[in-house]
Amino acid sequence: MCDLTKGFKLCSCDEEQLKQEDIGWVLHRVDRDRPIQHKRGRAAIKRFNGKEATLRNNIEEYLNAQNCFDFDFQPQKDDRIQIKYKDDTWFAYRYQKGQWQKDDSTSLSSWRSQLELHKNGKLK
Repeated sequence: MCDLTKGFKLCSCDEEQLKQEDIGWVLHRVDRDRPIQHKRGRAAIKRFNGKEATLRNNIEEYLNAQNCFDFDFQPQKDDRIQIKYKDDTWFAYRYQKGQWQKDDSTSLSSWRSQLELHKNGKLK
């Protein structure tokens, strides 16, 4: 796993051959042809400690400051990227208003039912 505090590259590598535990980022794109599913219930809201919150902010700035992808990519409205920090901690960002923003949506957010996997890969 790379040190996210020193910058990173989102490498698409050989995404079909990656083992689940080697995946360091996942990019989803909205498919507007998929129906929106409204869900009900209670969602767990992830809380981050001070170090994680700072790193999460730094990653957002880094995503917006330069092209972090190792392939030709132009984000579209509502693209969602998740970046692995630790085995059980992922930071999520949503592309809105021409930039990446922290995504605090939950599994109950209806717009997420239209997401489909676009790419994934390793962090370098």
